[in-house]
Amino acid sequence: MGEEVEDAVAHFRQKLTREDPQAAEVVIGLLARLERYPDALELALEHLPESPTALKLCQLAGDSERLKELARERGDPLSFAAGAVQAAEPSTLRR
Repeated sequence: MGEEVEDAVAHFRQKLTREDPQAAEVVIGLLARLERYPDALELALEHLPESPTALKLCQLAGDSERLKELARERGDPLSFAAGAVQAAEPSTLRR
């Protein structure tokens, strides 16, 4: 609702543990809805490293280099190509 956003984010961040992926999903989703994609990406990489969510967040954050890096690590040529295209034309692919 746009009220006390930082308090809400801080509240949910405190609940994060590596053993509770659902809490991480909540915080990542909240940050994504707030369009805080770099913050959401960092949490996704820390708490849900194998999740495809990280690839999407790379795109939304405009982080084509990290997208290509993750795609290379995961053996995902399609996401790597998306990162290469995004690097070449970043303004046309965001959102």
